[in-house]
Amino acid sequence: MSSWSLDAKPAHVHWTDAQWQAISLKGGNILVAAAAGSGKTAVLVERIVRRIMDPEDSAEIDHLLIVTFTKAAAAEMKERIGERIEEQLQTNPSLYLQRQRQLLNRANISTLHSFCQELIRNYYYDIDVDPKVRIANDTERELLKEEVLEDVLERYYSQPVENAESFFELVEAYSNDRSDDGFRSLVFEMYTRSRAHPEPNVWLESLVTMYNDAYTHPEETIWGTHLLRAIKEKVHAAKNALAKALELALEHNYEYFQSKLQAVQMMDEYERWNDIRDAVEQFTWGRMPAKPRNQDIDEDTLERAKAYRDQSKKLLEDVAELLKPDPTSYLEVIEAMKPRIVQLVEIVKAFSEHYRAMKREKTLIDFDDLEHFALEILSSESIRKPSEAALFYQGHFEEVLTDEYQDTNQVQEAILELLSNGRNRFMVGDVKQSIYRFRLAEPALFIHKHETYAKIDDLDVENASTEGVKIDLSSNFRSRHTVLNGVNYLFEQTMDKEVGDVTYDESQSLQYGNIHYDDQASDYDPEVFVVEAPSDAHGEESLTKVEQEAQLVANKIQRLVHEAYPVFDKQTKATRPVEYRDFAILMRSLPSAPTYLDVFKRAGIPVYSDRDEGYFRRVEVQVMLSLLRVIDNPYQDIPLARCCAHQSLGCVNMNWLKSDCKR
Repeated sequence: MSSWSLDAKPAHVHWTDAQWQAISLKGGNILVAAAAGSGKTAVLVERIVRRIMDPEDSAEIDHLLIVTFTKAAAAEMKERIGERIEEQLQTNPSLYLQRQRQLLNRANISTLHSFCQELIRNYYYDIDVDPKVRIANDTERELLKEEVLEDVLERYYSQPVENAESFFELVEAYSNDRSDDGFRSLVFEMYTRSRAHPEPNVWLESLVTMYNDAYTHPEETIWGTHLLRAIKEKVHAAKNALAKALELALEHNYEYFQSKLQAVQMMDEYERWNDIRDAVEQFTWGRMPAKPRNQDIDEDTLERAKAYRDQSKKLLEDVAELLKPDPTSYLEVIEAMKPRIVQLVEIVKAFSEHYRAMKREKTLIDFDDLEHFALEILSSESIRKPSEAALFYQGHFEEVLTDEYQDTNQVQEAILELLSNGRNRFMVGDVKQSIYRFRLAEPALFIHKHETYAKIDDLDVENASTEGVKIDLSSNFRSRHTVLNGVNYLFEQTMDKEVGDVTYDESQSLQYGNIHYDDQASDYDPEVFVVEAPSDAHGEESLTKVEQEAQLVANKIQRLVHEAYPVFDKQTKATRPVEYRDFAILMRSLPSAPTYLDVFKRAGIPVYSDRDEGYFRRVEVQVMLSLLRVIDNPYQDIPLARCCAHQSLGCVNMNWLKSDCKR
């Protein structure tokens, strides 16, 4: 049972009520849903510093586990905590605070991977790992995985076809005439997904278990559930398209659109597979009424209404195609898949065992191993039973704090649970900012806690006993209200429980919180530019699309700088003319960055791009690759020119190099 305590908020502090609750509440597990720009890092730092300095229940800095998502975030966190300790030392130069400053360098403020690495270094003997083990780089890891899979598949390919029918059917299903690359990719993907679970083999076996159940209808299966959801989404979209068509309907076709919309609305209300199937089979479009003669008709409106009808018709045709097979045929497909899934799971397990053995032989581990080895160290018999090492850390850590919790996966969650005593976790995140699902992050962990934890406003801190408490930080202190209004409007239209994991309503929207901005200031509205590519006289585009976008951005920046556009300086708490360093350009990916750099440099705009181009994009590597290409074929002029231009090769005469290569 938790015993909650919440300090009274001092009158002189600048924290909001919600921020203060996140800073000072103690007594159990706490989840802070921190929206963008809500000051979550400052709140986290303040909580840690107050935890250190609490006169009644202080915790030394090395008795806190602070997990960040990146090494840069960990370094920033450590720096901020150090600054706050220095501030406190100015007014209270106690030996205790001086000790905390010294302990900061060895405090557990790191990524979870770094903590796991330290854990393995301390307890390597518990899991029989070589203490000199190192993390394989990307190239080593990929080459080793290819080698291991080659060995595993060789054993299966060497079997007679009649003895390995399921295997060859599986390979045939995911390969083409030229190679089995598709099948190999499937094995790698299944292995990667299994490693995102605390017990990979248990997860793999659960896949087989799904095929063992006796189903009487597709909608009872997980696949039928997903298919039915997709069908209902298409029916709903068809209804919306018809509703727009009805808005554009003219007098002669209004009843037609109205009757079709009523039928599809009824179809949209059905929840069961067979009901939707029957409704689609009975639905007919018929012919649209012909436009009356000798009567002026708005042709544009008529065509737009037809376009919406055609859109709705295509969606319902897709639904009919999905529901066309007899339900039993879907069940027969599921039954036929079972031996293939059993075979696939067997291969993935074999690959996993062989891959682990090869890494052990070469004294290598990868990032997945860091987490799973840490889990082995911290668990005993099962992942829910702590080992002696876990019990030590549970007694050592006063609090386990996690930043960017929405991007935690299930293995990391199991590790953090074993490090916690069950009532001392502090988690900060925002499910709307979860961007690492492709790395198998599990935002459902955050959502479950947010849905089950008690609200801080409903909590009687003196008497409550609850699994945890949630605190919402929704005030944004970073942006002007015009920016927030634009963001809220956009997300209200696009984000719901299905798309984005949350319904973007008033409780999820960003609230304006910065009191220093001038609310009366104008010309700060968000803008959207649509770039239409101009063509020259010969019908060819004079600039590429990226160059045109870059030129537009450069012109906009130059205009704002020349006009001395006023911006708010958070250091001086006053407005000043905008400078080049105030601009940031965010891109979905960086291939376009070189073009922007070139355009900006031609425009006289100082610009910098922090690009990680990878090993093979480095200049010295590119030169050596060019040299190899020239050796292979001396008639390749571009690689030859690159070699001649680089001083390390000592070549300045292209004619000499070309004639020498010919010899």
